[in-house]
Amino acid sequence: MKESFESMESHLDDPEFRHAYAESFMNSYVAAQIKTIREQRELTQAQLAEKLGTKQAGISRLENVNYDAWKVETLARIARAFDVRLRISFEEFESLFDEIAVFRKENLRRADYAECQKRARPKQARPAEPSKELKQALAPGFEIDPSKKLEVRGERNEDQIRSLGEGVRLSLVGGADLWHRSGHPGPYSSPEQEVPVSPESQHTGAA
Repeated sequence: MKESFESMESHLDDPEFRHAYAESFMNSYVAAQIKTIREQRELTQAQLAEKLGTKQAGISRLENVNYDAWKVETLARIARAFDVRLRISFEEFESLFDEIAVFRKENLRRADYAECQKRARPKQARPAEPSKELKQALAPGFEIDPSKKLEVRGERNEDQIRSLGEGVRLSLVGGADLWHRSGHPGPYSSPEQEVPVSPESQHTGAA
């Protein structure tokens, strides 16, 4: 696997390759995680579809690792149905290797809010109150300008967004197809990493 990663890394100098590779991985990740969490909740595709007000065929498309027409609105509705939060972030390409290395079914599962509450940390171990700046950032209409630096209580804060990385991860986030064509390691490159896709989800289309 190390040699495969080194071989892949040598191709990342090509902008077209690295962005296509990252997007392909993102598509696989999102699709696999939707399927994994749905099964963790013991829901059929039809039952999840009912929660989302759509049809079973729509869920089947979303669980296809080659699907690439993601909409934040749709992912947010799925997150609500699973009672988890949706996280969208920009990431550096360097972190892609770590994400591929741990891409396994058990790492895609997420507990719902009730389950999280059962294992909640003691109150004294919880984080402090959000900062004034974070509260401002969460307020409607607040815009973050990463080019500006702030002076807060005499202490310098770095840019509110320290890094807008080159890759994007949607996590509720993955593409097997590109790896198969390129001959490079993909998320399904070994049995223990495989996240099976049911026969009913082998077709593509827009959700």
